Amino acid sequence: MIAENPSLKRLIPEKIASVYPKAVALASDETGFPRKTFPAVCPYTETEILNEEFWPYSLAGDA
Repeated sequence: MIAENPSLKRLIPEKIASVYPKAVALASDETGFPRKTFPAVCPYTETEILNEEFWPYSLAGDA
């Protein structure tokens, strides 16, 4: 989608910032973990998010 619409690339940072809190709320509801369990801001870069091959490891340091 970005390759087909490169002008959308500039919107990615603000979209990440706006949807991340919603994702945390959903994850909290789904897992039962308190929201403070999750990072306050998205821990992944734009490049990582857009990389279909990227698979994050545990934030606790487990690789």
